[in-house]
Amino acid sequence: MDRHWNHERWLRQPALTPHFETMRPWFDLERVARVLAPMCPAGDPLQRIALADVRYRPPHRLRLLYTLHTASGAQRHATVDVRAEGAEPAPPASAHRVGLDSSTAALAWLLPDDPTDLPLATLMAPGFTERQLGVGVLAGSDTLLSYRPGKRLAQRWMLAGEAAAAVVLKHDAGTAAAHARLVALWSQSGRGFALPRPLACHPGQAVRWEDFVAGDRLGDAAQKVGWSPLVQPTMAALAALHGSGCGSAQGQASAAPLHTRAMLLDRLGGKVLRRVQAALPSRADSLATRIEALARWQAPALPAQATLHGNLRSSKLLLSPAGEIVILDLGGIVRGEAALDLARLGSELVLHSLLGPMEPSTAWAIATGLPAAYREALRQRDDAHAEAILALPAQALEEAYAWYVSALLLSLQLETCVRHAAPAMDGLCGELVRLTGGMIAAGSAR
Repeated sequence: MDRHWNHERWLRQPALTPHFETMRPWFDLERVARVLAPMCPAGDPLQRIALADVRYRPPHRLRLLYTLHTASGAQRHATVDVRAEGAEPAPPASAHRVGLDSSTAALAWLLPDDPTDLPLATLMAPGFTERQLGVGVLAGSDTLLSYRPGKRLAQRWMLAGEAAAAVVLKHDAGTAAAHARLVALWSQSGRGFALPRPLACHPGQAVRWEDFVAGDRLGDAAQKVGWSPLVQPTMAALAALHGSGCGSAQGQASAAPLHTRAMLLDRLGGKVLRRVQAALPSRADSLATRIEALARWQAPALPAQATLHGNLRSSKLLLSPAGEIVILDLGGIVRGEAALDLARLGSELVLHSLLGPMEPSTAWAIATGLPAAYREALRQRDDAHAEAILALPAQALEEAYAWYVSALLLSLQLETCVRHAAPAMDGLCGELVRLTGGMIAAGSAR
């Protein structure tokens, strides 16, 4: 729910994705509103709906999250699970069988129901948060930030008696370990980067709470002030995280898992390639060719002990009202090459240029300049990580970064398009495969 995919615009284009025609009607919001209207109480009828999230697992499964706006101003959230015949999920107790026609029968349910018996009624109740934090929350102040059935929930609460204060409840796997890492990070003196303050953890329910940090996501802030004033402070925050040592056995947090290039290549040749074969078989051969060429590209390796975010994207970086870069969701830190975090941002900028918010030339200029800005941030630091990167041969950081950008365009960003850009993924995925061809060829020729 952190990127606007503009499905309404893409649905005006022909749907080229195999298997998708029977699922396509679920993007017609007027028709869907008529189907879901009976799920709202008679005394508070549905006024309109919005599409909040899409997850497509080719070839036979589509899951959509809709926000239902009712006459009273209340918001409800309905999940619709569309599957091929014979692959129906186990429905929650109050699931509705809904359909737009005989070929698109589906199951729909309202939060707090969940098909895997995730105890959302408990987690989303104000009393649960109040008991754990020892402070009241404002009734009706809850805001759903993200939800993935059976997997993940993030919800914001406003605290009573503190006009601007809010907390975020997060449910995810490995919550206790994530909370321990965040406490260690928060306690680290002179860490050089900002993060939300961890508040409490309930291991039995696999949830934790943290302060809500007000601010603009990095991409939204860039639309207001431009990227130029944001790149250097962002690189400074990442350089501080990378050199913090919090991912090593000697750091204040437990040792984080090591992320390697081989792992990226394995994912590319396994899960990603299989999904493309299922969703876009015409693109599979060209993707396989790019993967083979990427494996042959001997880009310089960087020291692999940097503390990395683990799932960095622009939505995980905030510009606070005080002008500070805040790094979100640091509970899943890993160790690896610093170029990986930089490439996650750079490859996302390239994808954004394909989605429309950014001009391609602007996105490429910013993405290409990230290694130089990162090196400048390292020159302001005095730690082992900065010393190791600055001692590398000329262009080693740039070449490693280019390798990771290519790998992530073919894996993370392409897979993201398959999952979320249905039904217009073909053009996006084709362009990502095309772009990386030139990058890999240039890198391999060095």
